[in-house]
Amino acid sequence: MCVGTSGLLPAPARDLAAHQRALAAMHCAPNTQRAPFAFTGSARTRQKAGNWENGGHPGARSAQTRRLVQQSCGTGGAMIPKGAFLKVVDNSGAKIAQVIWTRFQTAGVGNLVKVTIKDAKGGKVAKGQLKKAVVVETVKPTRRLNGASFAYLRNSCVLVSDKGAPLGNRIRSMMNYEFLKPRWRRLALLGKRMY
Repeated sequence: MCVGTSGLLPAPARDLAAHQRALAAMHCAPNTQRAPFAFTGSARTRQKAGNWENGGHPGARSAQTRRLVQQSCGTGGAMIPKGAFLKVVDNSGAKIAQVIWTRFQTAGVGNLVKVTIKDAKGGKVAKGQLKKAVVVETVKPTRRLNGASFAYLRNSCVLVSDKGAPLGNRIRSMMNYEFLKPRWRRLALLGKRMY
């Protein structure tokens, strides 16, 4: 409650303009506190999400809306298109890989891609081989559902077998919490640390 020179704020006036003038006269700003994040999207998506501005909360999102958010701006929404070059950050022997297939138009952190090895120095893979890889770092920021975002200084990947097991036994990259999913548990164990 605002306290002015004349005591407590009176009951709201009948018209909004008079009420705002009364607030300004008492040197008290109206409550303009916003939610921790604003969910963007179409009106239908905002309605499904039940975002803060509509009186809901982020935890009220349906499973379908969560999938839409992850595809558009969540863990799978960073820009790694076909033809992009990725640095390989494991010790499988590959140094540079080029993306030749992605499930969607672009891939992001945690997405599986098919790559061709462009440069290799000994190890388990040779130049020209086709392998599967998981994107672990992207320059474009990746947004989480809580509104936080993170980005790296390079685009990189880790080579995996057809069954999803990592080819190397060490990863020279910090792994994020998106890799705590059961599918990528082995990758998370090989990384430096989680954040």
